[in-house]
Amino acid sequence: MIKAFIIFCFLIFQLFGFLTFANAETNTLRYALCKSNVAQTRVVGHDNNFSVKINLSRSSVEEFKNITAKNVGKRLSIVIDDSIITSAIIESEIDSGVIASSQMTETDAKNLQQRILNALEKPCGLVIQQ
Repeated sequence: MIKAFIIFCFLIFQLFGFLTFANAETNTLRYALCKSNVAQTRVVGHDNNFSVKINLSRSSVEEFKNITAKNVGKRLSIVIDDSIITSAIIESEIDSGVIASSQMTETDAKNLQQRILNALEKPCGLVIQQ
């Protein structure tokens, strides 16, 4: 029975490419990046104020818009390999399909972009609540 439930959860995750949930203690949502929901990543900025911009795939833009619209005021963490890469309070619906990391050095931004690209090569996995 438990094995069937785990397989069911994995198949649902594979279908949607991400898993979101709220952590009741911190009121935080987590959005996992994987191959099916990321279209492009790029490093942008200058003068040691760089960030990584992540463009979501067409199929994920509407879902991300709905998630953010329904959760204004809550914290949203973007996750790869079970690590939070950026986190912020949702101030309004995000309909652009673009996620940006925090400001950092160019080297850190390039390293983060490479981590994201490496994670996209792996199959999607479940996000485990911490």
